[in-house]
Amino acid sequence: MARKQTAQSKKTKAGEKKEYSEKTEHIFKIMLRTMSWTVGIAFASILILPYFNNPLLDIFNRYIFNTGLIVLILFTLIEFVADSVKSRIEKKING
Repeated sequence: MARKQTAQSKKTKAGEKKEYSEKTEHIFKIMLRTMSWTVGIAFASILILPYFNNPLLDIFNRYIFNTGLIVLILFTLIEFVADSVKSRIEKKING
C-alpha cells in the first residue's frame, strides 16, 4: 500500500506545471500575440499585394513571405518549449 501512495505522489508532482509570475505570463502572452499578428498580416498581404502587378511590391512581398514563414516556425517552436521560454523570461526579470 505504501508503494501505491508514493507512486501516486510522484505522478502528481510530475504532472504539475510550474507557476510563473503574472509579469512573466504577460510578457509571454504579448510575445506570442505579436508573433501571431505578424504572421497574420504577412500572409494576408501575400494574398493582396500580387493584385497590384508591381515588380517592387513583388520583391517586398517575397520578404514579407519569408518573414512570415520564419515567425510562424519560431512561434511553433516556442509553443513546444513554452516552459523553458517562460523560465528564461523569469530569470531575465528577476536578474
